[in-house]
Amino acid sequence: EDKADMNSIDHLHVPETKISDYFLSKLRKVDRVTSIKAIMDLTPENELGYQKAGKTVWSDKESMISYAISAKRKHPDKIILVRIGDFYETYGVDAIMLNNFAGLNLMKSDLKAGCPWRNVQQTLDSLTDAGFSIVIHEEMGEVDAAPGPTAKIRPRKYRAQSFIVTPGRRTYPWALNLRRD
Repeated sequence: EDKADMNSIDHLHVPETKISDYFLSKLRKVDRVTSIKAIMDLTPENELGYQKAGKTVWSDKESMISYAISAKRKHPDKIILVRIGDFYETYGVDAIMLNNFAGLNLMKSDLKAGCPWRNVQQTLDSLTDAGFSIVIHEEMGEVDAAPGPTAKIRPRKYRAQSFIVTPGRRTYPWALNLRRD
């Protein structure tokens, strides 16, 4: 069976699809069996093509998925990589790109992929070698307004875009971005 036939994205080619033309064309080029099979789990209903257990996931304004979809809306032609604890994760279409072009495994229960923070540059190198640009979002704690040594980190985590890695600017200066000052 021809891989082009197996790699059908017809269910994503609907007039109201929110997946960018850029990533629709990239989906046609995946060649790993796991990536090809994962395409059938995508939905045209949001920019990441991400769904969980067959239902939409962006109803909670504060959810990680909502955050990632919002970031993808701003950068439809880039992979969105979000720091969550000790890992960088991505979802949907972007997870398929990590699986196919960086060799990372898809998580069994969900259409997610990621890497430990220690391996982020290696992952970025694989993706930029394949011609991708990646938007990186880091976690940040909100420091209380109290002056001096009594300042505390609140338990809620916030995230912000920290850097865009491109084939022309491949190195992620993460140590500079993670400093509290």
